[in-house]
Amino acid sequence: MSNSKVNFSSETKGDWIIWTISGSVDMTTAAETEKKGREIVENNSKVALDMSQLEYISSAGLRVLLILTQMAEDEEKEFAICGAKGDVKDVLEDSGMDVLLNLNDSLSDVVGG
Repeated sequence: MSNSKVNFSSETKGDWIIWTISGSVDMTTAAETEKKGREIVENNSKVALDMSQLEYISSAGLRVLLILTQMAEDEEKEFAICGAKGDVKDVLEDSGMDVLLNLNDSLSDVVGG
């Protein structure tokens, strides 16, 4: 049994929905994260994914980010990933995902102060 846990919250700021993920996105939480992400992207034209509270992401989590990014592109919606730091940011950069994804240092870079 894994101790992996992921939590979601969302709020609206202007015409953006801010979707915050905290905890870990790994093999045990990726399906739940993808399902929630698909709902949010489907129902909103501008999504800012706040990863500032995310502590861990595995290759399964990276796959979810790619799926959601592609979904947003296919539907001509905006999907920005914000605030990744520490190990999570290192994984995104080391895997080359920083080239494929719309990564931003902070939420305010996308939705304003």
